[in-house]
Amino acid sequence: MILEKFYNFFLYVIKRRPAKFDDPGDWLGRIDFDVELLPPKLRDRPLDFFAGHSRDLPTAQLCLGRYITTTLRGRSKEEQRAEYRKEENAPGRKALAWLLREYDSADLSANAGFLKALVHCMTKGESHAWRGAVLRFFVESQTYWAQGAEGINAALRTFEYSWTFAVPYGEDWLSDPLVVPKQRAGVWIFRQLLFKGANLRADTELFDQFILRLRHWRKFTDQCIMRADLLRVHPTKPTGLPSLEFIRRFHTAVPRPIFMRHFFDSWNGFGFMLNSAKLLETEGYKKEARWVLDIGLLEMPNHFNPQARYVQGKSDRLFGYEATNPGEKRPVRDDRQKARAAYLSDGATVRIF
Repeated sequence: MILEKFYNFFLYVIKRRPAKFDDPGDWLGRIDFDVELLPPKLRDRPLDFFAGHSRDLPTAQLCLGRYITTTLRGRSKEEQRAEYRKEENAPGRKALAWLLREYDSADLSANAGFLKALVHCMTKGESHAWRGAVLRFFVESQTYWAQGAEGINAALRTFEYSWTFAVPYGEDWLSDPLVVPKQRAGVWIFRQLLFKGANLRADTELFDQFILRLRHWRKFTDQCIMRADLLRVHPTKPTGLPSLEFIRRFHTAVPRPIFMRHFFDSWNGFGFMLNSAKLLETEGYKKEARWVLDIGLLEMPNHFNPQARYVQGKSDRLFGYEATNPGEKRPVRDDRQKARAAYLSDGATVRIF
């Protein structure tokens, strides 16, 4: 009887937590800075900066941010497009031309907020050039500017097309102009499909092709987990069987792989187990669903404890940093590291915009 209550709680009672990851373009609403930081002549005409000779990337970022916010305010996407298309505006073209005048002096790893805004402006005009992290920003901006279901499909299509630029991997090839690192863009698309409901609008063929590409940019164990995650949210034939296969395969492995130790000690692992059990139950695999919950209770007793989840209202107080480091504050990275990491943030760290 007690075990049946346990099954019912995790299969029917517990609610899925809202995803913390952003929708496409959410960062636009966070562009906020003191207009006093700009010289008076640039506050009303921020694009004039790119006609000058200054090489100050932070000011360039502020000017693009100022233009984006003033154009965004009170306008629909079509009205924004009209502003971006005007010859006297063309923010992406002007900013890119300014950047390329003396590209070697620009430290985009520390000033990538400018790069993110630049890609946003250039994508609107169906004009783009990317390398490395730019592909990541490009697929988000492309999703934002596209209409309806075409958004995530445009991103999937671009990601697939980027593989046509593949070159042999090796140290000698890292400077090749056709090398386009794809991991950041792939992770962003994966999160949109898994957490933000983009799977419901995805083209089935593009979705399947994205799964097949996992082997090219993720290590084997990550491929297995991500493939199982994506097949659970497949647009036409969702199934929890690959998740069940993954758990059976690696749970019984001797010796236990290190990644499985981390898996059973994480909230991501808890979500994987719970969502797999729920879908298996929905598909009619009731015995298998309960087996997954049994393994979860065995391997993750703290996570699969209904009472513990509601103590003090926050589970992280029980199982987070403070629990394993009593009396210590969570370590804070230095400012330089924050600045270099912020531009790729999806919600977990500080942001440029």
